[in-house]
Amino acid sequence: METVSYNNRKLRLTSAFIASIYIVFHGIPIDLVKAFSSTGFYVAVAVSFAISLLLVNIVHTVTLRLDRKCPWRDRPFERGALQLILGVIAPALIDLLLISIYFGILGQSIVENGFLLIDYPLIVCLIIFFNLYYLVHYLLLSEKQLFKVETYPDISGSLKDEYIPEGQTATGAMFNIHYNGQHLFFKVADDILFFHREGKRVKAMTAHGNQYPINESISNLEHRFSEQGLCRINRSTIINFKLVKGYVAGTKRDTAQLIIKPVYLPFIKDPKSGIFQVTKDFLNSFRSGLEKL
Repeated sequence: METVSYNNRKLRLTSAFIASIYIVFHGIPIDLVKAFSSTGFYVAVAVSFAISLLLVNIVHTVTLRLDRKCPWRDRPFERGALQLILGVIAPALIDLLLISIYFGILGQSIVENGFLLIDYPLIVCLIIFFNLYYLVHYLLLSEKQLFKVETYPDISGSLKDEYIPEGQTATGAMFNIHYNGQHLFFKVADDILFFHREGKRVKAMTAHGNQYPINESISNLEHRFSEQGLCRINRSTIINFKLVKGYVAGTKRDTAQLIIKPVYLPFIKDPKSGIFQVTKDFLNSFRSGLEKL
């Protein structure tokens, strides 16, 4: 598991300020004495800074939400399209609207004063650059070059830490959970014990004993991770076979009740609850998956 967090508030403020100054001077002769003695200069910088800060914060907010709902590593093409629409095109149109209003108040046209042909292409390039910064940041910090996989005591009570050396890679699908402003990355086959829906909220239980709410449906999770050692056992639960020691006949006909491995029992409130009951519709696929282990 690894975390990715964009702690870049100062960067956003600095970028917005530098961009606002650059845009104000872009395409015109630089006369600092005249500029600093003009009230219009400070108004232009203030307006430019406010709009620039708004744009970078829009890109930031959009990126955080898309990281949570459509991660780059899981759905790159869909994410790329959404990032383009929401992270580039939408901020560019917002900028055009706000600047048009500003110059309209001054009695100027964005076409006649050169903004549309000189300044606007530069602003669009800056928006694209900021989106690329987030993409590179995400990919670099989510790259697993050094893993520490924590396991818990087995039946004999031993504790074991396994390391994957730098330069090696781990196989298997990764799952990204956005929690408390951070991105938590889990190797599904090793780190996820089960997914369970409680009411309208789906939660993931990890092999570390932590539980996280996620914005995914059980059906979608079943489709994504059916080949990662996970199996749906009822309408509300998907389990990792590593959780299962065995099973017994359920209280109802054509059902089964899981027997949880002792190592994971401390993380589970009621191992005999309906959460771990295999219903009729999923019994054959569960048995088939268990036999392949």
